[in-house]
Amino acid sequence: MYEDGQFDSTDMLENADENNYSEVRVPLNFKDAWRLYSLKLIDTNGDNIPDRWENISKYDASVVNEGMLNYKRVGIITAGIIKADGTTPKRK
Repeated sequence: MYEDGQFDSTDMLENADENNYSEVRVPLNFKDAWRLYSLKLIDTNGDNIPDRWENISKYDASVVNEGMLNYKRVGIITAGIIKADGTTPKRK
């Protein structure tokens, strides 16, 4: 949400580092009700450690998986807002 109170961007959920990360982008284009987004952890290499997210909700979400991420070693998950121009708002 911006200073003028308008939602014109995307919500973002991200973890890990710049070379190995998963990111989910959810468009903030709904106004009438809350939405529940569901993500599934996927093990792509058979080592029984999840390394990818997959959107399993009925709403659109863009999932980006870059590199190889070990979810057993994730120390923090970050949520934020990305403006329509691709930048992130400055913290006050």
